Amino acid sequence: MADKKYQIFISSTYNDLKEERELVMKTILEMYHIPIGMELFSAGNEDQWEIIRDTIDDSDYYILILGFRYGSVTDNGIGYTEKEFDYAQEKKIPILTFIKNENTPLTNDQRENDPDLINKINAFRETAKKNRIVDFWTTAEELAKKITIALTKIFRKIPQIGWIKADKGVSPKVLEEIATLSNERRELEEELRSLRTATNRKPKLGLQILNINNLVLNNSIMKENYIKPIDSNNIPSDLKEFIDENEVKEFNEEIKSKHIEIEEYNQKIYSYNALKYEEQHIVLDILLENSGTIKANNIYADITFPQSVDIYEKDNKPVGISLPKNPIEQLHPFKSAQEKKYYIVGSVETIRRINKDEIVLSHSNVKSPFSQMVNLGSTPVPILPELSKFKMNNLLRYMGIDSKKRTVKINKEKLLHTRVVHYNEEVVIAPLKAGQFAIDVSLFCEEYEAEERLTIPFEIKEI
Repeated sequence: MADKKYQIFISSTYNDLKEERELVMKTILEMYHIPIGMELFSAGNEDQWEIIRDTIDDSDYYILILGFRYGSVTDNGIGYTEKEFDYAQEKKIPILTFIKNENTPLTNDQRENDPDLINKINAFRETAKKNRIVDFWTTAEELAKKITIALTKIFRKIPQIGWIKADKGVSPKVLEEIATLSNERRELEEELRSLRTATNRKPKLGLQILNINNLVLNNSIMKENYIKPIDSNNIPSDLKEFIDENEVKEFNEEIKSKHIEIEEYNQKIYSYNALKYEEQHIVLDILLENSGTIKANNIYADITFPQSVDIYEKDNKPVGISLPKNPIEQLHPFKSAQEKKYYIVGSVETIRRINKDEIVLSHSNVKSPFSQMVNLGSTPVPILPELSKFKMNNLLRYMGIDSKKRTVKINKEKLLHTRVVHYNEEVVIAPLKAGQFAIDVSLFCEEYEAEERLTIPFEIKEI
C-alpha cells in the first residue's frame, strides 16, 4: 500500500556517531517514513531498557550502525547497542547492518581506549557480520545513500505491517459491519448476564462457631498465687498472733523493689492458670454450611483466632505450662506463720497436720520442721510444654490445627446445597484475656472466583 509508513529503529553508539545518526534520520524522513532512536524521547520514570524494548517491538525494521566505540553498558556488562541488536534478532525484526571501514581515519573520541571495551567492540563487529549481508561505509553521506538503497529493497522484499491513517485502512462498509457486530455482541452479553442473574446457581458457604460466646474467665482463679503487698487488715485471724510485723514490712519492701519482675511473674501466673484450670475451656462447635443452590466442591476454610485465646487438639492437649519462678526469695509471711502454727506429718501413704509440739513420720522416728518437709510425700508440680511448641496435627480426615499460629484449617471434598457439617469434638479453646475480640475466616471452593472473608465477633466474659 502506497500510503503505508514504516517505523525504523536506529541503533548505534551516540557521541561518536552523532552526525551520522542525524543524517540517517533526515534521509528516512525524506523517504516519508518514521525514524526512531533513544535521543528522541526521555526515559522518564520508567526503566530505560523497558522503553527500548517496547520501541523495538513497535518498529518494522532495525538499522544497526557500528563504528569503533562500544558505548555505555548495562548492569550485566553488555553494551546497550549490542543488547538492542540481540533483542531485534530474538523478535525476528528485519535487520540492516552498516559497519564503518577499518581503514577510516579516527579521532580520539571515535575509538575506545579501554582494552576491555576494545575487545568487546571488535567481537561485536564480528558478530554483526555473521549470516547477513553487511554494507561498509566511510563517510556520513555514503552511509545515508547506502541506507536509502537498502531500505527501498527491503520494503519490497520483506514488507511489514507498517502504519496507515485510520480512514485509509478500513472502508466505510467494513466500518459499518464492525459497528453492527459490536452492537450485536453487546446485546448478547447483556442477555447472558440477565440469564446468569436469573438462574444464580452457585454455592454459598458460611461458617459459624456456635458456642464461642460461652468463654468465661474466673478472675479469682486467674489471679491465684499472685504476688501482692500484704494489707494488715486482710491477715487471717488465725494467723495474726504468729505474724511478725518486720517480716511483713520486709516482704512489702521487696515487692516494691522488684515491681517489674513481679509484674512479669503475675502475667505468667495468669497464663499458667488460664491453661491449668480446664473448667474454663470449651470444645468448639464449628458449623460449615452451604446455603446456595448447587453443591460446593473442594472446600477450604481457614479460621484464625486472636491472641486472647489458645487452641489445642482435644486428644493431644497440653495441660499446662511451666510454673514460673517466684522472684521473691523471702518466704511469704502467711506461710511462715503457718509454719509456726503447724507441722506436717507425711508418708508415701498419708499426710496429716498436728500440733506444732509433735511430729511423727511413718517408717521413721526423725522429727523435722515443716520447712524441711514441705515436699515429703507430695506430688511434684508437672512441668508441661508451652503451647507455642505444640506442632500442627491432623484431625480426622478434613481438619488441621496449628496451635502456634492459632489457626484451624478445614478441607472438605464436597458439601451439598442446603446441608451443614459440624466439627464439634476436636478443637479446644482456652481463654487468656477478657474483652471483645474477632475471629477471621477465609472460605473458598472450586466454584468461587475468589475467596470470601468474614469475621466472627465474640466476647470473653470475666466473673
